Parts: sequence; C-alpha cells; structure tokens
Amino acid sequence: MNFRRDLISLPLFFLSASAASAEAFRFSRTLPVGGHYEQCLTVDAGRSLGWQYSASRTLAFNLHSHRDNETVYHIRSDARTDDGTFQSERSDVYCVMWENRSQQTSDLAGSLLKEPS
Repeated sequence: MNFRRDLISLPLFFLSASAASAEAFRFSRTLPVGGHYEQCLTVDAGRSLGWQYSASRTLAFNLHSHRDNETVYHIRSDARTDDGTFQSERSDVYCVMWENRSQQTSDLAGSLLKEPS
C-alpha cells in the first residue's frame, strides 16, 4: 500500500487575490489502487481549514488529528468531488487524507486553504 504524508510549512503561496489573507496549497496526484495521499497543517484555535478537490474515482476522504496516541476523525466522506470548511477548536496539526479504495487508478487534484493566525 502506498502512503504519502507531507507537512506543509510556511510560507505558502496564494490561490488568488480574493484569498490573499489566507495560506493556500494546490495539489495534483495519481493514486494507485489502495494508495493514500495526506497533507498535514498546523491550524490555530478558532481558525479554519478549507478544501476542495475532484477525482476521477470515488475516494475515501477524511480530516483527522492525533491526540494522545489516538486518531480523532473530524470529517469523513466518500466522494469524487467535495469542498468544505473545518473550524479548529484547538491549536493542532490537522491532516486531510484521501484513499483510493477502487480497483482502478484515480487522479486527484484540489487545494487547501488555511486561515492565517
């Protein structure tokens, strides 16, 4: 099983002038059968983390954090496209992850948008 984990560090580039006050990251990957892709960002308490993505196959998506040796899932869904926003209740490293559970390779492209501190 393939697994990729990237920790995003500052500074990040901007998606557009309208999001100039937010930190953004764009991504594009091909996920093999059983493959994963994960991005992790530090989000301060009260700040938001937004996402949008599209894939050529339905992917298992989740937003999670790790607390006391336990994985805490804040959002889970299965979709080919999705967008949303999560507001952090506490400062933590939050990870968004996609898993290809289909029997064919899937292309994945999207962006993450983090509200600055």
